[in-house]
Amino acid sequence: MPSRSAAPTYLLVALAAILPRVIGLGQFVTIDEVGGWMPRSQNFLTAISSGNLAATAQSAHPGVTTMWLGAAGLLLHGVLAARGLLDPADFATRLGLMQMPLALVNAAAVVAGFWLLRRLLVPQLALLAALLWALDPFVIGFSRVLHVDALMGSFATLSLLAACVFWLRGGWGRGDGDYSPSPLPLPLLISSGILAALAVLSKSPGVAIVPAVVGIAAWATWRNRRPWRHSLRELAIWGASAILAALLIWPALWASPSLAISKLTASVTDEGGEPHQSGNFYLGQPIDVPGPTYYATALAMRLTPLTLVGLGLLALRWRRRPRAEQSAMAALAWFILLIVLELSLFPKKFDRYLEPAFPAIDILAAAGIWALVAGWRPPQRAGVLAWATLAAAANAVWWHPYGIIAYNQLLGGATAGARTFHMGWGEGMPQVADWLARQPNIAEQGTISSTVATLRPYLRPGIGVELPSGTVPPTTGFAVVYLRSIQSGLGPPLDQIVATQRMIYTLTIQSVVYAQIYELAPAPAHPLPATFGTSILLQGYDLTQGVGILDLTLHWQTADLPPDVSLFVYLLDPQGQRRAQIDLPVITTGWDAGRRYRTRMALSLPDNLPADTYQLVIGLYNPQNFVRLPLTGATPANPAFVGPDALLLTAVRR
Repeated sequence: MPSRSAAPTYLLVALAAILPRVIGLGQFVTIDEVGGWMPRSQNFLTAISSGNLAATAQSAHPGVTTMWLGAAGLLLHGVLAARGLLDPADFATRLGLMQMPLALVNAAAVVAGFWLLRRLLVPQLALLAALLWALDPFVIGFSRVLHVDALMGSFATLSLLAACVFWLRGGWGRGDGDYSPSPLPLPLLISSGILAALAVLSKSPGVAIVPAVVGIAAWATWRNRRPWRHSLRELAIWGASAILAALLIWPALWASPSLAISKLTASVTDEGGEPHQSGNFYLGQPIDVPGPTYYATALAMRLTPLTLVGLGLLALRWRRRPRAEQSAMAALAWFILLIVLELSLFPKKFDRYLEPAFPAIDILAAAGIWALVAGWRPPQRAGVLAWATLAAAANAVWWHPYGIIAYNQLLGGATAGARTFHMGWGEGMPQVADWLARQPNIAEQGTISSTVATLRPYLRPGIGVELPSGTVPPTTGFAVVYLRSIQSGLGPPLDQIVATQRMIYTLTIQSVVYAQIYELAPAPAHPLPATFGTSILLQGYDLTQGVGILDLTLHWQTADLPPDVSLFVYLLDPQGQRRAQIDLPVITTGWDAGRRYRTRMALSLPDNLPADTYQLVIGLYNPQNFVRLPLTGATPANPAFVGPDALLLTAVRR
């Protein structure tokens, strides 16, 4: 337990870690969540509940911790739904509750990391390091999604810090500048091993923690002239703790070891050993396998301005640092190097794969800032550290809730990120769904999208969206083109749509165009230009005659913002008598200026309608005073039959 004097700092770190990770969960869903970790968590929970423990091997990542936490969120969702405290059909709520346990665990890791950092570093430096970790928008962004990278980073960093405290600050050490002396606690060694297992079970590249910890033990043994047999015994305890923890945490390891091992093997041969099936994007070009500079570029781009400055200052006062602090900084740098080298070996590359290295990077950046101010007077030093914390907090707020697209503003920010890396993981799709929901008669119009999985969950019932295939159905009203697909290169028919159709909506996040919506307005089967009033233009119509019914679609275009108007449709016999009619109230609700719309209707015909030639007539009128809009540009119907300003569409033979 922290001392009373340290309690406020723990509270500060906890708030900085928890709030940005839990506020606004469920606001968007990533491709990997909706298509991977949400169903995998459900399958994992089903496997546990049914006793089919071999089925807990769901993924090659292997993502065990992610599925445990996602399953916990599902259980919470079920309890709240059973008590009537939420709408069980609301996707955003379900997603947010599945993300919540993961966000809380990642936040708790920061607080636990602060506890360990206080045993390695001076308290002020430990506090700054924990706050930069807590407020790093890149780390926050991935700590909020139901995925594997942030959990691997949290657990691996804690394992590394625990190992540093054990071997670099242990009871056998010389204790130079030891700010929080500790004996050599066996629980700390065991905890480091358990945390290493959690890192690997989160994502297989977490195995980098093994050479990192072995390196720490070897360095401490050599530097302190300690018998090697002692360190080997401790490493054996560490490894045994990791193996036992893995067996307990992942039931498939003992229920079906061959299946679990095959999943882990697949993470190397199938997942990492092949380029991503959807391709990649680097330095403005679609590319399957980015070159050797990829992760160096990603590391620089994903730094914050503050951590960039901090890393640049890291060499200051290096010789004046306590020996254990120097060793801890070297261990963190060693772990970062191992992560980068490990990821660089595989052709499958994404910049988010570097996220597990960033807690260590934040700690090193804090050490650089501390080196600058360590010799200053306490008030001046405290002021600089406070301003650094405020700058980190402001940056976290700036990117919220889209920390997954946080790129270094000094290097161009998100716009430079979009020119450099694949972007568009599902951000902004709820806004696209909201825009579509506001369109008139949207349920009668189809929507095609280059990305469906992250859009469909946020569409209200009755609004359909499909991937484009072959020709575009004539009932399609809109096409949604997403950033990720633009970077990869659009294929037909979206490329033709972008080239020929009118874009009517653009969604921008952090100055990056994420989604473009195009209005699809096929030419009417029967062109018939006419103008009603000053702002509504009829372009033509489609007409299909069925048994006892006429299916009519009117094609409109607006010049200015149209007034509220109603529509009448009459079917007149040769004597001018109405034999069928429709009145549609306020067809222009939701219409905007400069847009194209379609009004669909079915005109029922009387059963006893004799065979003859009939006239189909339409007109628009003000629903308040029933005054018709003036008709220009076309020949009106006989005013003796239907009054003024009515348009004869066509003759219908019955």
